[in-house]
Amino acid sequence: MVQLLMLFIRATREVNWELHLSTVRSMLPWFFACDRVHYSRYLPVYWLEMKNLRDSQPDVHEKLSKGEFIVQRQDQYGFSQIPCDQTIEQTCNRDTKAKGGLTGFTLNRGAVHRWILSSHERAAITKECHVMAGKFAQSRKKDLDRTRSCKDELKSTQSQSWLLLEA
Repeated sequence: MVQLLMLFIRATREVNWELHLSTVRSMLPWFFACDRVHYSRYLPVYWLEMKNLRDSQPDVHEKLSKGEFIVQRQDQYGFSQIPCDQTIEQTCNRDTKAKGGLTGFTLNRGAVHRWILSSHERAAITKECHVMAGKFAQSRKKDLDRTRSCKDELKSTQSQSWLLLEA
């Protein structure tokens, strides 16, 4: 299962549509075995539609084969493409989140409708506030922080000494 997951991530990062479809197909039995109802129900339909795309929608198939199913937000890091839905989660949806979300927000349908329709404006305001505060200027990978590196190094040496004691 780990190898399948790694291949799936590789397909995205390398912009390989055929590998993407192949790994989706290989994952199907696992979703049934692990009782993942929604994936078991909808993933076979997705896979079949994507496999038949060459015949049904050749122009869309050509674009997906060329890699138009991923987004690269940063040019300075190679191998960093991510799926479109993940990009939306990390940008638009993150900026529009409210404490507690829609749960307990209101029972008024009109208010919910206005809240959803104004989400892009709230996201733009949030982004502008972050820029003014200089929050985006320090945007770095958390895995590359000095504290994280020291912590990982410590855990690595601890696990190596544990292995030596086992031997």
